[in-house]
Amino acid sequence: MGTYDDTALVAGMLASAGVQPSEEELATLGRLHPALRRQVDRLYAVDVGDAAPVAAFRPGDGLDAGRRGSLGNGS
Repeated sequence: MGTYDDTALVAGMLASAGVQPSEEELATLGRLHPALRRQVDRLYAVDVGDAAPVAAFRPGDGLDAGRRGSLGNGS
């Protein structure tokens, strides 16, 4: 556990969203919170510089670009 009580932190977040978990659910979420927090922190640790956050999807580009209109049967 960090410098705060993970279960109390989770309880506060859920209460602010209007969610009232059982004591068992709250205990489980409090136990899982540190690992989930570390995983989220790792997402933010990746230096992407000025790159766009999402790759652009360009249908038809790539290996099949030369076969546009082909159904794979020579047509």
